[in-house]
Amino acid sequence: MVTEHHLPFGHTLSYVTTSGWVFHTIQAPFKKDKDGNPTLGTRGGILLATRKNASAISGKIHHHSDLYQTATWTLSAGKFLPIIHISGVYLSPDNKVPTSEIKDLYTTLNNHFHITSPHSPQNLHCHHYHILTRDFNI
Repeated sequence: MVTEHHLPFGHTLSYVTTSGWVFHTIQAPFKKDKDGNPTLGTRGGILLATRKNASAISGKIHHHSDLYQTATWTLSAGKFLPIIHISGVYLSPDNKVPTSEIKDLYTTLNNHFHITSPHSPQNLHCHHYHILTRDFNI
């Protein structure tokens, strides 16, 4: 998981695919200049790199703005026995994120967090795990 990438694209490059990896990318919108026009250059965002065909992956974007991005990917089947949820969060240092939006972000993460199932005599491993990665520039 990369919580602050500066790739100018949202696809997986051919040499990455050839080496057996896939990028699941969420990019920030283009930043705007003082007149409100989109600027060129890197956009930042969050990225999950996975091995090709290692598991089934589904994703959900929770927030997608120039101030912050949050998303959760779920990895299941394939080589993994348990389900693994991975949430990525990026808060930009360029702008101050309003307190109300930070509260909304935490509420969203809390509502989508999957509590790890406990071990039992019948199950030697948990059914699912949730990993939270973040880059909070506060």
